[in-house]
Amino acid sequence: MLDYKKIRLMTKLAVYEKKDGKEDIHLSKYYKTDYVRYQVLKAII
Repeated sequence: MLDYKKIRLMTKLAVYEKKDGKEDIHLSKYYKTDYVRYQVLKAII
C-alpha cells in the first residue's frame, strides 16, 4: 500500500532540490572547517 504522506514529502523534497536546494546540497558536502576556510579565503580576496 502506498503511503501518501511519504510520497507528498518526497515530491516536495525533489522540487526543493531542483530549485533552491542546489546550493544547500553543495554546502552540505563540506565539513564545517572546510566551509569556514573557504569563507575566510573568499573574504581575503
